[in-house]
Amino acid sequence: MSDVKILIAGTDALGTAKKGDVIDVVGSASDWGSRTVTPNWIRLIITGIPGSQEVAENLVRGYLTSWKDKFLYRTVSGAIVGKQRYRIEISSDVVGSFDMSTKKEIREKFLEEFDGVLVNQSKNHIEFDSYPEIPIEAAKLLMSSIAYRRFCFPQYLVDAVLAGAVSGQPVLYYRTISWVRDNIIDKLKI
Repeated sequence: MSDVKILIAGTDALGTAKKGDVIDVVGSASDWGSRTVTPNWIRLIITGIPGSQEVAENLVRGYLTSWKDKFLYRTVSGAIVGKQRYRIEISSDVVGSFDMSTKKEIREKFLEEFDGVLVNQSKNHIEFDSYPEIPIEAAKLLMSSIAYRRFCFPQYLVDAVLAGAVSGQPVLYYRTISWVRDNIIDKLKI
């Protein structure tokens, strides 16, 4: 069994993060950082995760990034000569879970990064023309820069943690994996 450190947003004042969002895994060999203090941040150590430290951290990271698996990238016909048409589609089971700002961010990043021209869009896909042969790896790498946070904790739990905390000081909580499963919110299932 291993313990995994995660960082949680304590306020909405952190750019794209919202209060309660799970931001990232802090590697076991890494320090939390001197700026991860209240009220902006809550440090949580999840205990009792099966496997070695590396396996446990990779498991949690995999959950945090698994929303990216809900996108399908492919080429489609119809582009002008010298260009290729690409289609990015959000899985129908989660399309309603992405707000308009996230969908817009995804669209704009792809158009900008690949010098694309938007040719078609709906609530669950975009098609754009760009230069040929954009590797799938490049599309997946670009997705990693999107600021969507799939998992969060209820704001009332964040408020309860911060109620007894001293502003500017770190606050550290230990919770079991079963507690996390019972309390975490998957935004793709709301």
